[in-house]
Amino acid sequence: MFLELVNVCYIILPWYNKLSNNKLLTIRYTTLTKVEGGVFNKINIFMEDQIKKFISDIKSKKLSAISEDATKNSIILRLLNILGWDIFDNYEVYPEYVTGGRRVDYSLRYYSKNKVFIEVKKIDENLEIHQEQLLTYAFHEGIELAILTNGLSWWFYLPLNPGSWQERKFFSIDIFQQKEMEITSNFINFLAKDNVISEKAIETAKTLYKSNQKDHTIALSLPKAWNNLIQETDKSLIELINDTNEKLCGYRASDEKIVEFLNDNNSQLLLSGVKKYIENTNAEKSLPTNIKSAREYISVLYTGKKPRCFYINNKKIEVRSWKDILIETCSYLFDEYKSEFEQKTSSVRWKKGVYFSRNKDLLINPKQISNSGLYVEACLNANSIVKFSEDLVALFGYDRDLRIDCE
Repeated sequence: MFLELVNVCYIILPWYNKLSNNKLLTIRYTTLTKVEGGVFNKINIFMEDQIKKFISDIKSKKLSAISEDATKNSIILRLLNILGWDIFDNYEVYPEYVTGGRRVDYSLRYYSKNKVFIEVKKIDENLEIHQEQLLTYAFHEGIELAILTNGLSWWFYLPLNPGSWQERKFFSIDIFQQKEMEITSNFINFLAKDNVISEKAIETAKTLYKSNQKDHTIALSLPKAWNNLIQETDKSLIELINDTNEKLCGYRASDEKIVEFLNDNNSQLLLSGVKKYIENTNAEKSLPTNIKSAREYISVLYTGKKPRCFYINNKKIEVRSWKDILIETCSYLFDEYKSEFEQKTSSVRWKKGVYFSRNKDLLINPKQISNSGLYVEACLNANSIVKFSEDLVALFGYDRDLRIDCE
């Protein structure tokens, strides 16, 4: 009889939620998740469906101009409600929680114990400048999980872990950049009420943190391993080169000949240092668009050259500088796609903020785009401008390989 009642609740809740502004969601998750078997699966599916709808709604709206309060009400609280938290109960979702004379936007609680701190900023706010403040609060309160978000980007931290503030960041969600299923799964893993209360969220976070540390150690070691192979003329490397050479020309070389070749080209084969390699390893995580490829790391170097013109869709455009290429690319795309330009470029972000904004004070080196009222960040070097421009034209369906003529 009870299972039949649960199934009836599952059928009527989506309809009832429309009338009650989702106030019943918390009741559903706090009571029905105790039921075993198929009903539990239905609840997971229902939550996933609600998060996917939430993501779709966010992507369909122009949110760049909304305030911090609007971000809290229309994004943060809505998501917390979907994830099973009773946003109308201060014993669960405590707004403006006071700690150390300051306030954290939300504390997620269970039986009066703080479990998660969430700090919310405006949609176009640079999150980096706020992470130390949040983690200081969380550390002194003994909070194991803290989140910094502007509604679109969600940065997850383990405040009690050793290391710098940046090193305590173990994961991030970007609603515009990542796949819907991944976003849905990760919100549930780290923020669903049941997972937070049961400590599964913390367990998952710590496992991921250790994995990240392992990846970082490997990234530091790989350049050294490569240099050792080259400098010590490893026997297996000599054999590999000889086998490949024989396939190409039909002849095997002596080991001495291969060693001589390696020594003659030593300066070109050795990596100059670990730092640059690590920068390239981390770069893919923060590229400004959702188009990432190996070509971005093996490209023509434009530094020190001066452009004369470039071509978009077979149209030749004269320029005097690299910044002109970026501005003219944006202007061309805006003129061609006025109705959708702002919406599409709102997804183009980087770790320090936005690339496009109507407020030029949010950008380091703002350049106006035609008569759009929008500004683009032009604080980029020549190579970055070319890659960024190629990503932009690809975003609008063009071939990403810009043809550029230099002096």
